[in-house]
Amino acid sequence: MSGLFTRTAYTREDKPNSVIIQYKGDESIARQFPHGHTKYGNRPYVRTQPSVLREIESASASAPSRIYQTMVTAGAAHVIQTTAVPRNLEQVRNTLKHQRNRGRISRDALFNLHELALDSNFIQHITTFPDLSVILYHPDVVQIFKKTLSASGDLPTQQMSYDTTFKLGDFYLSVLLFRATDFDPQPVILLAYLMHERKLHETHDAFFRQIQNICPEINSAVNVTNQEKSITDDIAENFPRLTMLLCWNHIQQDIKRWVRSHRTSKTDEITVYLDITSLLQSNSLEEYKDQLLTYMPKWSQPFSQYYMNTVNVVIKLLGGGKLQQFKIDRATTNQL
Repeated sequence: MSGLFTRTAYTREDKPNSVIIQYKGDESIARQFPHGHTKYGNRPYVRTQPSVLREIESASASAPSRIYQTMVTAGAAHVIQTTAVPRNLEQVRNTLKHQRNRGRISRDALFNLHELALDSNFIQHITTFPDLSVILYHPDVVQIFKKTLSASGDLPTQQMSYDTTFKLGDFYLSVLLFRATDFDPQPVILLAYLMHERKLHETHDAFFRQIQNICPEINSAVNVTNQEKSITDDIAENFPRLTMLLCWNHIQQDIKRWVRSHRTSKTDEITVYLDITSLLQSNSLEEYKDQLLTYMPKWSQPFSQYYMNTVNVVIKLLGGGKLQQFKIDRATTNQL
């Protein structure tokens, strides 16, 4: 504080790791200052042990709150000193943040993306203008997929699916899945990814053109997707002989939203849901039509009209009795 109590550090060029610190003046006027970026606060600063910070970094796969809770609980059980546990949750968050910053190639996300593309065999195509889109897949996984298509014998039909996920960041992620049909049970494997800023026809078309180029044999499989027109049109254009089905989950969720928005009773909602499930599971178009004639008199006129205009017109893409020939129980993009 002022010149009444000072600290001076002395160093030597030939011994850079040696420092002598000298305090001069009236030590009674010395005061603690807030630590680091803290502007206010009276709590004395106690440095956390470096080993604790390393332990936080080694557990970076877990959430900060879980790391903090685990370490504090373990510390309390052994009645150890304060410096042997994280100071607070904010310290855990900051430690993980600094670790991520050290691991970055640079602060430029596009530069990092291109560096990863050069250093790996996973990022296959990058478009930055007018919209960012990235196509990702590994050639080894593509070869595994091809073997399931070309294998002789009675392997189950290859059921693929393509859908777009949300809430992963400032982008969409569309994923193409397949099943390793030479195993029982059949594990689901991610074949290729599309990262994109907007859900456009051009981005999906570029993705499927790339897939068609590396794997033209895909026409012998069955692919399940949602009703998004840009996706169904692009699949049909690039794979004209591929059997395409629409996802039951999307259809059932759309119906559920319609029913609830029209304030249908809970009993009627359950009845409609069971009826729709039964219709989708029909073994043939004839069976579907017979069941539909049975169920429609029970439905309200608005719902019957909604069903005929949205579901009945695409019933062939929902299976329409074709699932049995492919030995598939349910058409869904939710294979994981």
